[in-house]
Amino acid sequence: MRYLKIENRVREIPSFELLGTLGASASRGIDSRRGQFGTGTLNGIAACAREGLIDGLRFCMGKNVFTFGMDEVRANDSNGNIITLYKIYAKQQNGPKFPLNIDLSFGIMDHWNLDMALREFVTNAVDGADSYDGTTSTVDLDIIDTSNNERTKFAKDPFIRIYIPVTNEALQYYKDIRRHFICLRSDYDPARSLIDNYDDAGAHFYRKGVLIGDFGERSLFHYNSRDVKISDSRKIDYDDARKEAAHLIMQGSVDQIARFLKGYSDPDIKYWEKDIDGYYLNPDNYTWRSDEALAQVKRNWNSAIERLYGGKTVVVESDIAETAAREKGYNPVRADYTLAGTLKTVGLPSADTILTSAERSGRNIIDDNFSCDAMRRICAIIDSHKDILNKKNLPFPAVNIYEESAQCETSQESYYEKGVIFIRKDISEGSHEELIMHLLDRLAQHMTGREDYSAALKRWLGRYAACLMRDGARNVLDAPVTPTEYLIDPELDKYSFM
Repeated sequence: MRYLKIENRVREIPSFELLGTLGASASRGIDSRRGQFGTGTLNGIAACAREGLIDGLRFCMGKNVFTFGMDEVRANDSNGNIITLYKIYAKQQNGPKFPLNIDLSFGIMDHWNLDMALREFVTNAVDGADSYDGTTSTVDLDIIDTSNNERTKFAKDPFIRIYIPVTNEALQYYKDIRRHFICLRSDYDPARSLIDNYDDAGAHFYRKGVLIGDFGERSLFHYNSRDVKISDSRKIDYDDARKEAAHLIMQGSVDQIARFLKGYSDPDIKYWEKDIDGYYLNPDNYTWRSDEALAQVKRNWNSAIERLYGGKTVVVESDIAETAAREKGYNPVRADYTLAGTLKTVGLPSADTILTSAERSGRNIIDDNFSCDAMRRICAIIDSHKDILNKKNLPFPAVNIYEESAQCETSQESYYEKGVIFIRKDISEGSHEELIMHLLDRLAQHMTGREDYSAALKRWLGRYAACLMRDGARNVLDAPVTPTEYLIDPELDKYSFM
């Protein structure tokens, strides 16, 4: 018969009673351990039983050999129904029988196949070897064939050996063991958290060298975390994996950060890392051991950016901003919202700092000092009623005329921004009424500091209309009329301050 043997050396053979006591463990309370020789092992034994391997399973604790079996037991439930239990037990060779107090279905939600059982057993071996001498050198996995030698010596002191009958699944797991457990590789470095992935494969996620998840079809890195939250089935949640990956990338070397930036910006390949939430790629959202640690992170990112893109680098988020930045002699880095936030946080200037709002939106200023009779008349009315219309004594805004380029994504007839009124060229050349309407709306924004259609802005426009009435005008450009004439005007309902 062929067996997969899993072996490790220990300082002292643990008591087998640990297996029969739920919650007990040989490494309980020791956070540095990967596995726990206790409840998890019971899950593995039950999984082997469900695969039909219970009769061939052997645990050798030093020189003591334990085999396993099941007792069929009938019991009544609370509704009076008779149910069948398959209670698993261990039997010491030439010794007593140990009830493990578990049924065949124990742990089925978290350990649903043989791979999960093998992972538990190998993890325990790695943990025991590490506890023995701080390395995994005493871990040994091998295929043992007892067909020609039924007197094979299974047990040896001071080793723990587990023998599982070989199936196709077990054989494949054995062949892939150094993918499941990179801590067993000769070149394993526990301090190396990011591992460049040059294969056409997804990301492997490890905890202390033990595989806890696979994600995506292509990835830039594999990840090895020292401490990350995992489930009872020793798997990492997808969101936790993204968060931890971001944290590890954030602390990467200059070479690794440059590789991440290049891959993330590649439009042709959907790397798994592109699914990382931008919040977790922001170094300001973590607690660092010192200010210097945070400063080093930002230095590494800036060095990686300079290596990739050279000097005068700026973050842009649109085709328009990219073109405008390049025309000004900058090296634009095209980034989506996620990456743009990260690059700005580490110190890279954004398009906002080098481009005007008009340049960022694809609008070309053709007159930055526009003046007209309508504007002068509007401002004169405001000046004569400062107590109502300009309580803060604000200077009047400049008026810029613009044309929209073919790249302009959103067409606007006018807008106001930071003390400047922007009017589209065709509006400035159109009818007086349309121009005055836009000038008044934008002046209202300037005077009130509010957006279009807000109550404060509407009140200001209403006060302006009242001031026109007080001055005897029914239109900004009309000749004045007397208040009496105005008040009895039958067209009052159609009054317009435009």
